[in-house]
Amino acid sequence: MVSLRVVTLDDVPGLTDLLSDSRSYLQPFEPRRNDSYFQRDYQAQIIRAKLLAYESGRSVPFLIVDGEKILGQLALSGIEMGALKSAFIGYWVARDYTDREVATSAVRRAREYAFGELGLHRLQAATTVENIPSQRVLAKVGFERIGYAPHYMEINGMWRDHLLFQLINQEITPG
Repeated sequence: MVSLRVVTLDDVPGLTDLLSDSRSYLQPFEPRRNDSYFQRDYQAQIIRAKLLAYESGRSVPFLIVDGEKILGQLALSGIEMGALKSAFIGYWVARDYTDREVATSAVRRAREYAFGELGLHRLQAATTVENIPSQRVLAKVGFERIGYAPHYMEINGMWRDHLLFQLINQEITPG
């Protein structure tokens, strides 16, 4: 049963191990990472920063889990309230958990949290043009493609074109 929970400092060992094991698999989809990124001290620093952003309401740093087993990460970031009521969603799952609906289940749960608990109006996502599996996940959850962004983000040492997606909460009304 896939679920989401907010990351804690207690997760540093398990998350660091999973990131290290997933390094070559994730490399084509993520920014270039120094070796220090895959060490526990560095991951602890990252988690502390994520928890500060969480406490301020700017993001929600989730782990994707099955019981106690960490399968990946998902974040709602750039949370804006007020008139915009939106956030960006980003996620990854370890290679062993792809093609098992893990990412789709996690994104569905994040949608429920974003539109329910947070009361957001819009979720936005971006994928590299070549990342067909992630595009399929977004489509299954109801995201629609809204654009193409050349040189959008640095991925694996190169500025990469991305497809842009959104999901609108049809149940929220202004007010």
